[in-house]
Amino acid sequence: EAGDEVTLYFVRKGQKMSAQVKLADNYEFDEDEAENQRPFLGVSPAEDDFSGELDGVSVDVVEKSAAEEMGLKVGDKITSINGFPILDWSDVTTAIQNTKPGESIEVSFEREEKPLSAKGTVKSYEELYPDGNSGNWNLDVDWNETGDIVIDNADDWGEEQNENRAFIGIYTEEISKEKARKLGFENPYGTYVSGIIPNSGAEKAGLKPFDYIYGFDEYRAGEQQRLGVVMKKYEPGNKATVHFIRKGKKSTTQITFTRPMSSSKTEQNSCQDAFFGILQQNNGQEDGVAISPVKGSTAAELGLKDGDVLTHINGYQIVDWMDVTTAIGMLKPGETIAVDFTRGGKEMKASKSIKSLAETKNCANCDCGENESVVIATTPNKGNWTVWSNDNKTAETSSPTPRMSIENAKIELTGISAGESSSLMQKGIKLPESNTLAVETLRLVPNSKTGLFNLDFSLTSNGNTSVRIYNLTGRVLYEYDLGSFTGKFSDSVDISQNGAGNYYLEISQGGKIFTKKIVLSRN
Repeated sequence: EAGDEVTLYFVRKGQKMSAQVKLADNYEFDEDEAENQRPFLGVSPAEDDFSGELDGVSVDVVEKSAAEEMGLKVGDKITSINGFPILDWSDVTTAIQNTKPGESIEVSFEREEKPLSAKGTVKSYEELYPDGNSGNWNLDVDWNETGDIVIDNADDWGEEQNENRAFIGIYTEEISKEKARKLGFENPYGTYVSGIIPNSGAEKAGLKPFDYIYGFDEYRAGEQQRLGVVMKKYEPGNKATVHFIRKGKKSTTQITFTRPMSSSKTEQNSCQDAFFGILQQNNGQEDGVAISPVKGSTAAELGLKDGDVLTHINGYQIVDWMDVTTAIGMLKPGETIAVDFTRGGKEMKASKSIKSLAETKNCANCDCGENESVVIATTPNKGNWTVWSNDNKTAETSSPTPRMSIENAKIELTGISAGESSSLMQKGIKLPESNTLAVETLRLVPNSKTGLFNLDFSLTSNGNTSVRIYNLTGRVLYEYDLGSFTGKFSDSVDISQNGAGNYYLEISQGGKIFTKKIVLSRN
């Protein structure tokens, strides 16, 4: 309990040590302070580092970063940071997170099997990207090193907020000067709208996602006066003229400021959402976003092909993946999606009613897998759906294990022991104890509204990726082959139908693997 004293036993750099520690109440972590001091070395896992050996990490290097200034090059294998051995990518992120901008750092690495070392000074992420972000949401850097990407709260322009402040009701994206240039905005200090809160002043004024707000009344956003500062001049109930750009044209509208409204969004099963069905490719094109269509999706039915570059969705210019998600998020199933794209330098157009995720997956109902006896998974590269029957059956009977109520379910994620790894190996399932794939923000939590579990994680690396869940017999209960993938993954999985017990999660990418044991029990 809080106030108790305990002895901690630990190993530091190979030496066994101990320390007396007095336990405290929950620690209040100052996120604002941490956000302003994000250490940034400037490395990411090399895309071709698929050896799976725990002997260091081959890296790519970000231009103008501390790593580049120290002399690190693409393909170098980092073996230690500040004396701490580096076996896998999680060691890199741990080492970087325990430094501060301005502190010295020493990196040992191998280049063409020759041991080298370099010293330098850690920079901050803001120092490298003073505009707040690079304008490219798919930078080849490790986001766990810099902290999670967080979508700002409504009307949050980085200023001190209070309940009596003026509020209009928008979700915002602060864009870089480069993105502002591509969009043709003369003033790069405004705010790009990525969402509108229902019944807010913004909605009543007719503002929409992709509007670029650059002023109120006679005030204009500038380098020394951001919109958050301008908003302080107003109070709830005041009226103002909003100056904004929509699809390249300047416009104005009248708005009435209110007090802050709740910005929470109603949760619903993702199968009800509009689903276009594209994966992003990293082709380094100047304009637009290169994509691959998911077979059977609206995108595929429109005739889109691998390597096509989206330039506009429903008339909105597409610069990066954030624009794609914003444009699709504006749509409801059945509404028309019109896309402009290029193929081999040739400009093309297509339009069609967008399907929901449920329609794309051909679900029997809108819960996509809620039926007791099946779990449905997708294989975008192959375009086929796999249905797995209920598998937790005893040897004496063919009756399935009764479904566990999601409200009574408890989930724990632990490592796989040597004995379990050996037992699964005998069943033809190779799940090692040690992880070689860096998986971020892993969550497996029950969703009482769907009766399923939400599985979420992020991958900063890129490569052919698959996700599987096995039961004790080694049978696959869930399988999702993503093809070439990087970014955030989210899907619903059904393991409560198979009752309490142990299950095994496998995430593999390009020869690397991440495993966890899932312990499902009743509260």
